[in-house]
Amino acid sequence: MSSLVDRTRPFWLPGLNAVSGPQREGFGKWLLRGTYSMHSPVSIDKFSLVITDSRPFLAGVAADCSRLASAAIESISEANQNARAPRATAWVLIRLYYAGYFAAHAILRTFGISIFQLESEHSEAVEEVADVWGMLCNVGIRNGTYVCRYNSEIRTVECQQARGGSGGTHEVVWAEFRRFVSNLASRVLSTSSADSIDQSVATKLGELEENLCQCGRTSGNWLSYIRNQITYRQQHGCWYPYTAGELRSEVLSLAATWRNDPMECPLIPTRSRPLKCFATTIGCLLAWQRAIIEDMSERCPKGKSFLLFGPQAYLAHFGRA
Repeated sequence: MSSLVDRTRPFWLPGLNAVSGPQREGFGKWLLRGTYSMHSPVSIDKFSLVITDSRPFLAGVAADCSRLASAAIESISEANQNARAPRATAWVLIRLYYAGYFAAHAILRTFGISIFQLESEHSEAVEEVADVWGMLCNVGIRNGTYVCRYNSEIRTVECQQARGGSGGTHEVVWAEFRRFVSNLASRVLSTSSADSIDQSVATKLGELEENLCQCGRTSGNWLSYIRNQITYRQQHGCWYPYTAGELRSEVLSLAATWRNDPMECPLIPTRSRPLKCFATTIGCLLAWQRAIIEDMSERCPKGKSFLLFGPQAYLAHFGRA
């Protein structure tokens, strides 16, 4: 049992571990079904949903967690490529990036934060419910990327349109993930029984945040920044003629730490060797995601965990080696 999972488990979305069986309909489908009420007026970029029945809401979050965690594990498992040149790393690193991106999405949802693309059908469904409860007030909800947070104290999902920069959804995800990591470290240390293990967990989370914010990327989008340099500018020697590039085997070896305890993953910023740091950071993200999957699936009180039909099914079919 990783101490990172053990000491952050109390902050999981309440009840998510109890969801059993395969889940196919995500958060978006839950919005469309309208099984919630609204007790406060909507605004053009913000609305609050009151959970009247937690089961369909949790099932929707579980479906998204399973889908995204599966995509993350498949992406990192299939990161290798049949390349003739030992320094051909561009597509390896791009696949690793998406593994980390999907993992960040899934981890956020585990803790009750969904980053969701609100489209016309969703906004119309929410507006219909708001109208029934007298909370529409002739205001139309704007479509776009929303950050939806579950508030356990008042059983609401509070959705606010994200104010991202030029990086779009990716920038929103990494900014929210950086804030989440920072806040989680503080919450771990704020418990009345905080000890040396909690301090170690907070330190590891701090190292992860530091890696996400390298090179002045204070919003936490350093991984996306490197991915863009590789993809659009063909930098870092990843493409032929591989000037000063890294060996593909070494990059893959560093990313393979995703199979280890996330507390043991190296997270020391290495500006002189950014691709190695990139690979180890992705490895740590996936290690954390994998450890959550294993722990949560064992804590399903009834039936088989929803995770057994998603990421764990992938691992069972295609192996852990």
